[in-house]
Amino acid sequence: MQVQTYNWEYFVRGKRWYINFTTFFVFFIILLIFTNSFGWVVVIFLLLWWYLLFSLTMTSKIYITVLDNWVKIWEKLYWFNAFDGFVLEALETQEIKNIVFVMWNSKLIHTFADDNDNIRSFLLELDKSLPLLDSYNQTLLDKIARAFKL
Repeated sequence: MQVQTYNWEYFVRGKRWYINFTTFFVFFIILLIFTNSFGWVVVIFLLLWWYLLFSLTMTSKIYITVLDNWVKIWEKLYWFNAFDGFVLEALETQEIKNIVFVMWNSKLIHTFADDNDNIRSFLLELDKSLPLLDSYNQTLLDKIARAFKL
């Protein structure tokens, strides 16, 4: 059984986010140019290039497949015993948005990009092998990054 997801957690950003990001970025570059810090301008452009490449890579669609003893996320295999369980995150409308695979030292968050029937049957199949957890621990940095939708 497989379901289509985004390669990472997918955020929907509005016009306001892009306007604020662009305004801050342009202001920062102008400030660096007027202070004759051209080396920092190059560093800032490299960081912007890295962020855009990261965004394009993380918003590509992949498949998560549940087989006998393992979960295949894109091309990487995870044994069921590598996970403590999984958590579902829903929107205010009670529509399931994300699946979080919880490990003892990390977590994998993926946003669903499939129809509801396929998601439901995938979750029923996954529930046979992994326990559904109530919640998971988020660090302060995780909460801040998700609040700003980085």
